[in-house]
Formats: sequence, C-alpha cells, structure tokens
Amino acid sequence: MQKSAGVLVAVMVLAAGSFAYAGPEEEARTLKDEANTVLQKGSGVTLDPKEYAQCVIKLEKALDILDKAGKTESDLAVEVNTALYWARKFTTANIINEIQKAKGSTDGGMKTGDTSPKHVDPPKNVDPPKSGDDLSMVKQKKMFEDAQQYANQHASDDYAVSLRWFKAADELAGTEYSVKALAFAREAQERFAKKQGTFKDEKLDDTPAMALVKEGDGFYTKGKLDEAILSYQNSLKKDQTLVATRRIARAHFDNGQKMKDVLLPKFEALDQEYRKAYDAATETRRTAGGQTFKKVNWRDPALMAATAKLKELQAEAKDALEQYNKAANYYRSVLNMVPEKKDLDAAGHLGLCYSVRRADMYARNDAKRMLAQFLDDYKPANDIERALYEFCRSELVQLNKPIPKTQ
Repeated sequence: MQKSAGVLVAVMVLAAGSFAYAGPEEEARTLKDEANTVLQKGSGVTLDPKEYAQCVIKLEKALDILDKAGKTESDLAVEVNTALYWARKFTTANIINEIQKAKGSTDGGMKTGDTSPKHVDPPKNVDPPKSGDDLSMVKQKKMFEDAQQYANQHASDDYAVSLRWFKAADELAGTEYSVKALAFAREAQERFAKKQGTFKDEKLDDTPAMALVKEGDGFYTKGKLDEAILSYQNSLKKDQTLVATRRIARAHFDNGQKMKDVLLPKFEALDQEYRKAYDAATETRRTAGGQTFKKVNWRDPALMAATAKLKELQAEAKDALEQYNKAANYYRSVLNMVPEKKDLDAAGHLGLCYSVRRADMYARNDAKRMLAQFLDDYKPANDIERALYEFCRSELVQLNKPIPKTQ
C-alpha cells in the first residue's frame, strides 16, 4: 500500500511538471493574452503608464521568444506583432520612461537608485510604415488583402481584427486603400466597444426627425448609402439635429470610398503600365561637371498614352470626390453645432476629406493645415479616437513628402 502511494505521488509530481512546462509558443501566447487583456480594458479609457508599459514589455518578450524559436511567420507572431505595433503607436513619453525603469530594474542595466533614462531598442519585426510612393498598387492590394484574410479568419475577435486593420491603414497611409482599411478598423472597434458596453452613441428621441434617422441607419447597415443619405436629408428638413448631421457626413464619406472602390481595379491595371512607361522614358544624363541626374522624357509616346489614360480615370473619380466635398461640408456643420466647436471625430474626418484629394494642390495644402491643427488641438481618449488620431498623423507625414512629378 505504501509503495502504491509512493508511485501515485510520483505520477502526480510528473503530471504536475508536464502541465507546468510550457513551450515557447505557449509562453508567448500567455504573454500576448495578458497584454491584450489590459489593452482591451483600456480601449475605452486611458491606461496608467506603468500598466501600459508592462503590456509593451510583455509583447516585446513574446515576439523575442517566437523569434528565437524560429516562429516569426506563425499566426501567433502576426497577432503579437500587430498588438505590439498598436501598443507602441500610443507609447507616450511617460510610458517610455516606465519601460526604461522596468527594464533597468530587471536586466541589470540600471543600478539601485539610478532613475536616469536608458536607451530602448525598437521591437524586432516591426517595420516602419511605407507610403504609396514606395509601393506599387499590386503591393498595396496584397497588403490590404492580407489584412482582409486575417479579418475573415478571426471574425469572432473584433479587437484583434481592429488592430490588424489599423496596422494596414497606417502602413498604407497615402494610398487609396488606407481610408478603406481605417473604416474597417473603426467598424471592428465599434463592434468591440458595443459588446464591452463602452460605446456611446447619440440618443435617438421619439420624434419624426429621429424616426427618419433610424430609417437611414437601417439602410446604412445594409450598405445602401444613397438611400441612407436620402433619409438623413429628410430628417434634416424636419429638424437640423446634430445626430442627423453627423450621420449624413459619415454616409457621404463612406459613399466616396465606395465609388473609389469601383475605380480601384482600373487604377491598379494602369499603375503597372504607367510605371513601366515612366521607367522606360527616364534617362540618365551627365552634367559638364561629371555629375549624373535623371531626366524624364514626357513626350515619350508610351508615357504620353499612359498619362492620358490616367487623366481619364481621374475624371471618372470626380463623382467620388464630390462625395468627400459634401462630407466635408457636413463635418464642418457638426463642428459649428458642438460646444466650443470641438469634436475629435468631425475634425479628424474633415481633414481626411481634403487629404483624399491630395492631387489637388489647394486641397492638399488645406489638408496639411487642418491635420496639423487637429493633432495640436485634440487628445484621444479611447481606441476609436486613437486610431483616427494616429491615422491623421500618418496622413500628414505623407502629405509633407515631396510630390512625385507625373507630367
């Protein structure tokens, strides 16, 4: 009996040991889940810097574990990388200071009582976002489709999907796909916020005007944007409410994107033709002093033909741009209706209404001014606002880059 008990104890010890041991992927997943739990808790509020710092540290550690285990291409690595990309986007000076303190106290890099800041290496596998100038439309489409595939495979996890779409939007800043990715990120964030009970929407009173807003919301949910806009317009005829004004602004904005989506395949097909013609028409020349420079022969037949096709497509896009113009007018109305004319959502989208028309020099300059002012005037308080805020920051970076010559 005593021998049997000893065997039983040994078996129990071995079993406990087997459960206690976790491989690299399990350890990384635990760290990722712990960090995401905190980040999700803070999706609707501002987290304490120390708490936020621990999230960043855990995600960096998880990525390092997967890197050493040769699992950098796994689905888990994508999830960790995406969460870390998001977390570091909103890492303030106070959070960085807490990260430095924590690392200094755990890795021997800081002596007791030494609170001087230490250098923090950037996380591995987190590449800086590229702009449309750096990527062909084929590559842009592939990046967008990768995010779409992830969203489809993780449809039940709105939080993870929102982070993945935000990462795509940020990496694609300055391209036709960026605003579309941001819209998907926002939709996923709103779904998550509603499940968490932290999403605050305008209250719809029991009035004829609000009945038409509800009707418009029904059309909007089904993707029937033209019908939704008509309902919101009818509501505004009865009563100039903030609710209907905000709704119609967003519907026009989304309608502009919907129209541009129809044109995207045409632009993608022409993009390769134009790039090939441009490269063939670019010559390397030498100055009298021996320096070389590039010169484009804009009278090259192939380049002239590609440029003509581009102008035709741009003309087709006028209807979409008109939708952004209408959205801008309504977002401006929202700002005029709220206290102190301050509304983060309206101000951010107003700047984006101009940035999507970046080919127009006047609109481009207006967008740069509006987005710079927006970044100065507002401080995001939740994930929905943070995504819009950081996207506007990325758009401003792209707008400040030199304009590539196309004619």
